[in-house]
Amino acid sequence: MKQVIVRIRDCRPTYTKTIARYYFLCVSSYEYDVLDCVKTLFPGQEIWIKVGNLYSKYISYEELVENSQKDDITIDEELYNNLLEDYNLNYYINQYLPKY
Repeated sequence: MKQVIVRIRDCRPTYTKTIARYYFLCVSSYEYDVLDCVKTLFPGQEIWIKVGNLYSKYISYEELVENSQKDDITIDEELYNNLLEDYNLNYYINQYLPKY
């Protein structure tokens, strides 16, 4: 079964621990639900998106804050851009998962 796994991980200097794990089986469920799953990101945490064995992406809270300040947008808008508007991520998700 093909799926995209989105993990929220707590990253400390001595360990990395998965806090939450979400599975998406189609493109439409990913696009609809992924922002609700990762809204509660805190400092020291990161989002790890894995598209099968094809592609993976890491987004840390600190990167989101830094990029939102550079682009002069909110963190929610930066999160939207990284999760739903990223060309590479969308390409692999659309190629890997069924639409519905």
